Amino acid sequence: MKWITIVFSILVCSKISAQDLTIEQKNKLDSIVMNNDKLSSPQKLFRLYDYQKTIIVAKKDIQKNTIYLFAYGGSAPIIYTTDEMFEQKYNLTYDPGSCINPEYECLKNYNYTIFDYLMRQYGKKWLRTVRKDIVGLKEWKKAKNHKKY
Repeated sequence: MKWITIVFSILVCSKISAQDLTIEQKNKLDSIVMNNDKLSSPQKLFRLYDYQKTIIVAKKDIQKNTIYLFAYGGSAPIIYTTDEMFEQKYNLTYDPGSCINPEYECLKNYNYTIFDYLMRQYGKKWLRTVRKDIVGLKEWKKAKNHKKY
């Protein structure tokens, strides 16, 4: 357990690339991240290697009522005047990203789960006012399995 903590600390500080770790090491680190209730969802997404686990994070956020929608930011995050109204109406938080973001696939999987939830809860009306730069939104809207709502 001690070495897992050391490896985890190194990863957090230096962002070691995925190819430097074995599958077993990645699974152990993912398990530590998933079971750490002190980490917020954005913090967890930075540390997960298995992109499918981001779906679990999203589902837990829905249960806890702490929902995010992630954009893929640049050096200066963009915040629009309409963001706060959308956040309040749909009870979620926009995360505009920054110059350092989790992997695109992590954010996309998380957001897809939230998009499905929003469709079940609110129908299509949220799509009219959601930010267009949210990760995965264009692809999700084009996917046939999401047109059923």
